[in-house]
Amino acid sequence: MNPKDFSNEQLIGWGGADVFNQALMLAKRGQVLKADWDDSTAIATGEIALPSGWNMKTGFELLSNGRIKSQCPCLARTWWRSPSC
Repeated sequence: MNPKDFSNEQLIGWGGADVFNQALMLAKRGQVLKADWDDSTAIATGEIALPSGWNMKTGFELLSNGRIKSQCPCLARTWWRSPSC
């Protein structure tokens, strides 16, 4: 599976509707500076520009069971999400 296969429903399931909508807004405003996908590791990485002037690196690993392991530093910890959550 790669990003072109991700549905909006999957993305919402992994991060929630609020995070999905925030990501859409960031993209519309041109604040997504970088977005990469590594097929060999199933890891997405990216960088977004925040209003504070700080650029935040973020990403996730797509696990074989369909869950993700988030690498978002805006959380106090890495968490596991399932599309059914």
